[in-house]
Amino acid sequence: MDKIEKLEKQNEDLFESNRNVDKQVQDLLDEHPTWTNSAKRLREGKEYNVSQIEKNDQKIKELKSERDKIISKYKKNIENESNEDIEKNQSDSYIFIATSTIIEFLILIGIYFNNLYNFRSYRDTKKKLINDDNFKTYYEYNEILDVLYLNRKEKDKIPDKDLMLDLLHMNKVYLREDQLESAMKLFDALKIIETNGDVTYLIKEKDESENVIKEHFHIK
Repeated sequence: MDKIEKLEKQNEDLFESNRNVDKQVQDLLDEHPTWTNSAKRLREGKEYNVSQIEKNDQKIKELKSERDKIISKYKKNIENESNEDIEKNQSDSYIFIATSTIIEFLILIGIYFNNLYNFRSYRDTKKKLINDDNFKTYYEYNEILDVLYLNRKEKDKIPDKDLMLDLLHMNKVYLREDQLESAMKLFDALKIIETNGDVTYLIKEKDESENVIKEHFHIK
């Protein structure tokens, strides 16, 4: 388990490093649009990270496969021991012990598969963020929605731009002011927010807004 967690942590660090490279490239091109060669050199560093992430994912898969075999073997041993105990002694105490053991094991299996699902979802999201600009923008806009609806609901006033940027940075979402402004323009066009004078309000509930953004970016 420690080896798996170590590899997953390394992948998280590599993924974060790639995000920082993307930010550096974007900042460089914003300031110097013609410096494409410099931007290309910066991007080359991502190739090693992506390759290492894939290697780590393969190693994680192998480690989990080994763990599955151990669990399967353990399960068979437990089931065999339980069956022998039941056959030898039909008393309520033995039945209770066997049943409890099976239930606890099934709970462990449920936890394992839940963690496996979460990891695969996390891995798939990482790959999309690295390789799919459309999904990356969708992901960032969902982060902005989380800030907009923080302790708020439909018809509530949204926070000002500076506060939103601060909240995003606190959550390690490093967007620039122009990116936030683009998102707000899209939210206005999609009727998620509405401006009345100097005040901007939410005009949809969060779940409805998330569905609207998902449909806009064609995310399945």
